[in-house]
Amino acid sequence: MFDRVIHSEWVSIVPPIAFACFTIAFGLVLFKALTLPNKEIERISRLPLEGENIDSKKT
Repeated sequence: MFDRVIHSEWVSIVPPIAFACFTIAFGLVLFKALTLPNKEIERISRLPLEGENIDSKKT
């Protein structure tokens, strides 16, 4: 009976902590994306895609 009480207390604590970690990580990535300078966005937009290399154009 005491194992169930300890287990249910642990289970009720983990989801809010996981949600908080996810929210903080998502917020940081969103903040970083929204505050990128225009020069950096231009540089990233000109990067080649994975399949666009010189070897694949020869065949």
